[in-house]
Amino acid sequence: AVNDPFIETKYAAYMLKY
Repeated sequence: AVNDPFIETKYAAYMLKY
């Protein structure tokens, strides 16, 4: 998000996985 790139990356990975 705004101050949580790590969370954003994890979310992106999840979306790619699913």
